[in-house]
Amino acid sequence: MQKGKLFKNILFFVALVALVGIVWKIGFFTIVENIKHTGWWFVPIIGIWIVVYLINARAFQLVICDENNKGAVNFSKSLQLTISGFALNYSTPAGMMGGMPYRVMELKPIVGINKATSSVVLYTMLHIMAHFIFWLTSILMIGLFVTVSHKFTILFIFIFAFFSALIVLFFRGYKRGVLLKFFALLKKQPLFKKTAISFYEKKEAELSDIDSQISDLYLNRRKTFYQVLALEFLGRLVNCLEVYFIVHAIGIDITYMQAFVMVAMTTLLANVLFFFPMQVGPREVGYAGAIELLKIVPLVGTVAGLGIYVSLVTRIRELLWIGFGIILMKIKTK
Repeated sequence: MQKGKLFKNILFFVALVALVGIVWKIGFFTIVENIKHTGWWFVPIIGIWIVVYLINARAFQLVICDENNKGAVNFSKSLQLTISGFALNYSTPAGMMGGMPYRVMELKPIVGINKATSSVVLYTMLHIMAHFIFWLTSILMIGLFVTVSHKFTILFIFIFAFFSALIVLFFRGYKRGVLLKFFALLKKQPLFKKTAISFYEKKEAELSDIDSQISDLYLNRRKTFYQVLALEFLGRLVNCLEVYFIVHAIGIDITYMQAFVMVAMTTLLANVLFFFPMQVGPREVGYAGAIELLKIVPLVGTVAGLGIYVSLVTRIRELLWIGFGIILMKIKTK
């Protein structure tokens, strides 16, 4: 069996085991009861992610298809890699450690290993940067529309400054590449020094080529760069409709702005604690904290209970899309 096929099967098995484990942990009857409780609202909750993934897939395709690879990856293949890649991200620990290598492996026969690696790394950087902009926007919205204590004000100012600095660093990476600097940093770490030096000496030319391809999008395809970033940010905005629908499903009237802040605070906490599969724990805390901050009053139960309900419904939606993404891993596309 080829190494690529073996690795793909391993990822498929890991994702499948994780999916079964999460269903077992939540409980099948709990899932069914929450779907019944949500009612017909569950249809747009699931459906809104079709729009999100279509947007993500288009952004990913734009990154891949430069002047040398026009038409190399069609939209259906990009959509398949998008859904399956995110399914692996959600179902494995350490977040993107599942989806990124899978996408590189699938793109390698089409555009070559260097272009596949640079495209996946670059798209991931833009995806993360869109998150940064999303979080900064939410902090501005909190400052304009939500009354918070001085302690929270100081915390939000610190978070705003921190992610602003990260955006500056990311732009430097877009201009100069990131892999050579990453290995230069690894070579100074005692734990990774020997391995990093050995790998760097063998792959320096390939790493330099990948870095030049990463910087090419920002330096030579600036319009496409901002188009991809805008699409990824648009995907975050559409994503907020999910929480808006979930809370309305139980009769609580919230605004889109409140849903925006709830998603921003929850994803921020979940990404800080990225090593939790499916963000079990951080997500519940994030939703409950956002609900309390926004002074949303549950019609029944407590703030924590409402946070758990919203988290459960989003997790059930993820389970369905993870299952679909795993199935797509076994479907061959041209």
